[in-house]
Amino acid sequence: LILRQIVGIGYESVYESTKELSFTLFDSFFGRSVMNFGTTNIFLILCGFAYLTYRGYYKKEIPLIITLTYLVSGTGINLMLHKDLFVIFRTLITTNILFSTIFVATIPFYSPYTKEGTIIYSILIGLFTSIFSIYFSLNEAIFVIIFIVSLLNPLLDKVVLKIKEDRNSENK
Repeated sequence: LILRQIVGIGYESVYESTKELSFTLFDSFFGRSVMNFGTTNIFLILCGFAYLTYRGYYKKEIPLIITLTYLVSGTGINLMLHKDLFVIFRTLITTNILFSTIFVATIPFYSPYTKEGTIIYSILIGLFTSIFSIYFSLNEAIFVIIFIVSLLNPLLDKVVLKIKEDRNSENK
């Protein structure tokens, strides 16, 4: 991440970095593009999400809230900066955002166990992802964001449980 920002090292080949390549949304959806390692097959990722949704242990609300927060906050940021709004959707399709939110951010040991903590966790990841998408390559940054926010999980759950405990003691 640091080398990419300072020196400009990328994952593209010499040909890819010097040519303007054009792919359709259909190509991106099925993973046919010559991008960096974040190029993924969105169709297979969504099939995996559909399968995991029916599993009892899977926290399906995390990817949904992250994606919604990313789209809403990214649109707001791009409107403020007078940038192209389609960039947010294109970034969602051509980087690791969907993969990491569906398969990495939902790991049970590293995500909050309280409902409110899960919502806060998801909103933080979506918000930071939209902010970082302006300045950094999201192929690496999304994993760093998930790692940092995951470090806050014990604190999020403690705060949520403390608030619930205080409310219960006030109601008695």
